[in-house]
Amino acid sequence: MGQGSERRHHPGSDSASPDELRPTVLIVDDTPANLEAFSCVLEGEGYELVKAGSGQEALKLALRKEFATILLDVRMPGMDGIEIATFLRAGRGRDTPIIFVSAINVDRTFASWSRDR
Repeated sequence: MGQGSERRHHPGSDSASPDELRPTVLIVDDTPANLEAFSCVLEGEGYELVKAGSGQEALKLALRKEFATILLDVRMPGMDGIEIATFLRAGRGRDTPIIFVSAINVDRTFASWSRDR
């Protein structure tokens, strides 16, 4: 192609729907009230929100879709937030920012995990 004839992307010029253009945030918490609270805070900010009520559900979603960021409860039954984050960092989600949320104080496990990353 000659100079000036290359195709350039212009915002709004493609056929993507508005939902496909919004950053997607995965919210992971085993407490439905917490999922709802995070959703209420973020829903007016222009994000597409995806909710998961367990670590297993979060991993399934993360394997199928890329997220701009993940809000991740540290303490959940079954697979906890530290385990999920470790799994994600080893694969597709290695570059996805993870924000740990919890009602507990930071313990040594979390502190050592975050220092090693």
